Amino acid sequence: MPYVFGDTSGQIADHARGGDQTIDVSNPTGPPGPSIVLVGDASSLLGHAAGGSDTLTNFQFAASATIVGDGLTMTDHASGGNDALAAGAFESPATVYGDAVDLNGHATGGDDTIAVSATFATATAFGDAQTMADHARGGNDAITGSAGHGNLVLFGDAQAMTGHAQGGDDAIHGAATSGRTSIYGDALTMTDHVHGGNDVLGMGSLAPYPVTLYGDAQTMSGHAVGGNDVLTGGGYGDAETLQDHAVGGNDVIKAIDGQPNVMFGDAAQLLDHAQGGNDTLISGTGDDTMWGDAQTVGPQALTGADLFVFSPPNGHDQIMDFEPGQERIELQGFELTSFADLATRFNDTPQGTLIRFDSADDIFVSGVHQLGAGDFLLT
Repeated sequence: MPYVFGDTSGQIADHARGGDQTIDVSNPTGPPGPSIVLVGDASSLLGHAAGGSDTLTNFQFAASATIVGDGLTMTDHASGGNDALAAGAFESPATVYGDAVDLNGHATGGDDTIAVSATFATATAFGDAQTMADHARGGNDAITGSAGHGNLVLFGDAQAMTGHAQGGDDAIHGAATSGRTSIYGDALTMTDHVHGGNDVLGMGSLAPYPVTLYGDAQTMSGHAVGGNDVLTGGGYGDAETLQDHAVGGNDVIKAIDGQPNVMFGDAAQLLDHAQGGNDTLISGTGDDTMWGDAQTVGPQALTGADLFVFSPPNGHDQIMDFEPGQERIELQGFELTSFADLATRFNDTPQGTLIRFDSADDIFVSGVHQLGAGDFLLT
């Protein structure tokens, strides 16, 4: 597989800086050519080397398209440039690494703008690198992606983060037309003492299905700490699983109107000594299902103090893990004058309390049979 380097196929070291390159190696219409890896600066960046602020484009018709913003490896105190990267492929995978394949030492990723797309294969983007270790720090990246009949996978920072790596504050949006879309605010896995960034995640404009949003990672373990993320479209505020001593961030999860949303403030599983954050879950007009913390909470795990927000029309919503006295339900615009007025709408059932506003709008609070004035905010 041929490599194209913007500056050198060797090293950029010491205090040297890569040039600001504009390179386009696209072959979008054929005939079929080789799969090309386009690297903005060099094979490796060492010492206090800095990558240039490059504009790199790689669109291929019948071959894979790969872009690496700065170097295949960045270590020591190297820093990535603020790159604009666009890769796409028709029949083969397209992959973008905002800075490097491996980011370690005290290396820092740049603030990159990334667009990736594929029509009949998987499109993947890493805001910074595939792996981040040691004290590496991710940049504040803007990532958009699309896929047609393949899958779309977007990572705000890396696939795996270990050591004391720190995620950047990323904005990530994307959708696949008929494949699966997975968006991770930071990484697939976060462990050791990793910290996630404060990320913004959302679906693209394509009306995709299915889409899964992870505010930080799929799995957080060790002493990993999640960022304070904003998700639009349901999903996991932090990760599917928080275990060991992992700590969730204080996240905001917003439903998309007109469709059912499944929302986890922290995770599906909160295990071991993991701790949930203080999250805000906001209902839409569809039928939403909410867990402020997790569907499964281990006996030693700690839950957060979450806020559940509703406004009319809200559909038929469910709160699955409400903790009276610790959490609150905010009702906006329901024209309720007092808690006594609200209490007339309570219907006790064997499974919990149903708060009924009309035939199309209600909130079911699972497993709770006593709700007091302190459990609500009327605005």
